[in-house]
Amino acid sequence: MRASPVVLRVAARIDRHRFATLTVIAAAIIYSAAIRAAAKPFWHDEIFTILLADLPSLTDVWGAMHDGVDLAPPLTTLLTRVVRGWLGEGPIVTRLVPIASFVAMLFVLFEFVRRRSNATAAVTAALFPILTAAYRHSYEARAYALMMALFAIALFAWAEAAAGRSRTRNLILLALALAAGMWNHYYAVLTYVPVACGEAVRTWRSRQLDRGVFAAVALSVVPSLPMLALASAASAQSATFWSPASFDQIVETYYFLLEPLFVRRFAVVLIILLVVIGLSWLKKTGKQAEPHQLPPHETAALLAAVLVPIAGVLLGVFVTGVFVPRYALPAVAGISLLVALAIPRSTRAELVLPLVLLVSTAELLFPVARIGDPFEARPVLVDALKSPGPTAITGGLTYLQLWYYAPAALKPRLVYIADPSSARRLTGSDTIDLGLLALSRWTTVGAVPFAAFRLQHRTFRVYAYGSGWLLDRLRESGAELEEREAEASAQLYIVRLRAAD
Repeated sequence: MRASPVVLRVAARIDRHRFATLTVIAAAIIYSAAIRAAAKPFWHDEIFTILLADLPSLTDVWGAMHDGVDLAPPLTTLLTRVVRGWLGEGPIVTRLVPIASFVAMLFVLFEFVRRRSNATAAVTAALFPILTAAYRHSYEARAYALMMALFAIALFAWAEAAAGRSRTRNLILLALALAAGMWNHYYAVLTYVPVACGEAVRTWRSRQLDRGVFAAVALSVVPSLPMLALASAASAQSATFWSPASFDQIVETYYFLLEPLFVRRFAVVLIILLVVIGLSWLKKTGKQAEPHQLPPHETAALLAAVLVPIAGVLLGVFVTGVFVPRYALPAVAGISLLVALAIPRSTRAELVLPLVLLVSTAELLFPVARIGDPFEARPVLVDALKSPGPTAITGGLTYLQLWYYAPAALKPRLVYIADPSSARRLTGSDTIDLGLLALSRWTTVGAVPFAAFRLQHRTFRVYAYGSGWLLDRLRESGAELEEREAEASAQLYIVRLRAAD
């Protein structure tokens, strides 16, 4: 397949103006993510990040983490604390860390491909993550966007150091990215997998150990040692975690990562991608296009990056006992790189992919409907809280969001009744109850133990919204449940405990 002069000219022009190209991409992504962040209320996990970030001191943050308030390491929380301290509160400011992290990943993917192919293919690598599950985590105040960015940075720094380019700087960057990853999410240990696989191939081919890379990887472990105490606190809950690891999650995880491509409006993109890639290889006859400059050890590393979901499930099944598909989000970086490099270099097909992606992602710049205040959307609950006495929410996930958005005057009346033993027995998991009880020890969140609550309140209200164990437990005890009102997916009950209970 002959190199296309048109593609060569376009690639050369993009390369000359790559900073302007990246600036446009970054501006579009930041704007798109910002309008979605502004329209989306914080949900359960994000509120954990916010409440921890707003604790009075770093000592309190560390103490709360050690107490099991959050089962993730503290880096994203600490960065969120800094941003909120500088710029104030708000849905966009609070989510600046993930937005910036997602953009950083796109920049790294662009530069990785540009150095091994051309700027046209690099645009494909930078745009492809937008059509995956990675994008919706770019405006979520949790660890996943930063996890993806650090994964991409580590992979890039390793490949550049192995190639001998700015070796000292890239070795330092490799060590820092690996270490920061472990401070950000325990499953960032998967970042070591593609680096180890690539380095193993490189060592086998050269019959020589790269001491610099080995030292960088080894040194990255040292800053992670303080995480052992937090990891121990988290692992104590693994047996009753809400998402135990299983081999079935391998397929589930790949579907989760690429699910947006199966949505109707993006399905055509997937079809075009497959057709373009297929035709480009079927037509590889006669004079070949210039091959990609991808040595075997980098190919091995990228393949290992794509297989991160399998490695994550195996880690969950045999070591940690837990796994959630979003823990494998860094695999998006590997998938994006392979998609961009799957087309023979400087062919017309290589120009089609970024054009298709640009057209398909343009809709993300359109305004989105704002989701209303989740508390104000529940007038039955609002009216109930205006009456004396507590109102308990059945679902832990729904409780924290309602509590967060409730007016300060009504917050003390909105409670979550927690009982880890009942939760384990009736739902199989006590993660939410343990987390909310720990959070209540460091904040004003109204999670109260069931045993203490029933001694103080013989009659109270229960707002059944979200899954939980409370109603089943009350019925077991013979409590009287009188349904008073109902609204969307929720019912309000008056509960009267038996005198003997």
